[in-house]
Amino acid sequence: AARASMEITKSIEENGKIKISNKVKSLKARIGINTGLCISGEIGSTSRKEFTVIGDTVNLASRLQENATPGKILIGKKTFQRIKGNFIISSPRKLKVKGKRDLVTVYTLKGEKKKINFLEQKKNSHSPFMGREEELKNLKEALKKSYESKGQTIEISGELGIGKSRLILELTKDSLTKEFNILSGNCSSWEESKPYAPLKEIFTKIFGIKFDDDFKEIDKKIENKIKEIDSSLLFAFSYFSRLLSAKIKSLEEIMEQSKEESNLFIRVVKKLLWSFSSQKPLLIIIEDVQWIDDASAEFLIQCSKEIKEYPIL
Repeated sequence: AARASMEITKSIEENGKIKISNKVKSLKARIGINTGLCISGEIGSTSRKEFTVIGDTVNLASRLQENATPGKILIGKKTFQRIKGNFIISSPRKLKVKGKRDLVTVYTLKGEKKKINFLEQKKNSHSPFMGREEELKNLKEALKKSYESKGQTIEISGELGIGKSRLILELTKDSLTKEFNILSGNCSSWEESKPYAPLKEIFTKIFGIKFDDDFKEIDKKIENKIKEIDSSLLFAFSYFSRLLSAKIKSLEEIMEQSKEESNLFIRVVKKLLWSFSSQKPLLIIIEDVQWIDDASAEFLIQCSKEIKEYPIL
């Protein structure tokens, strides 16, 4: 609900321009989110029924929406407790709302926190590394071959908690990894339907895009980096702009690409990675591939077939 609300406000901000008396006005939404029990079902007579949700939780959400500043999202205390670890939220304030005797605590939802990749999450682990010496040795051999432009693809699988991420973390401590650009992308259950989700994370790092960059800054960084890596790929600027944009329209355009457009996009992404690896070898890590989207899976399959000539692991 929090992500959907932010996408709604962003989409309206991008597209909600209307002309009134020769003046352009911007449409803005007020949104309220509350968490709790409610009753859902049909109400009305046999001749006219309506499906709805009712209850105190719904009523408070409506009051939050009424009190939200145009373009802003107000959330209740229970919602705050559920999402505070993943979102940027204002300090609490008290609000008098209709139907409530006491003041209610409300928060303004400001944005989503920057993703922390699993290497950053694990690097402070102080537990001893035990029982995976042979697997680590194999990874180091693959790293050495990749450094010698004999690209490798390695799949690490196993039960939850068996130590897959820790094994990769130990590999990144090897002195040879200092000669590599380390890029990582996470797959997640809530992004399984979004095309190229882990690639977006990887190219965000390649292009040096920051969490608070606006659309113009993102496009400028993409253009400059493509010029630096391989200027012959500037024709594909719009592909990367759509991939890395937060605009809803851009995501829809990617999802509606024809097979030919998807194949061209994959070829362009591969070419940029190959060229980027000529500057410095690449160690690319994709975490939680059980949730990988179909487009990214197809990309990885194609890469694994062609990677042997490049300094990429």
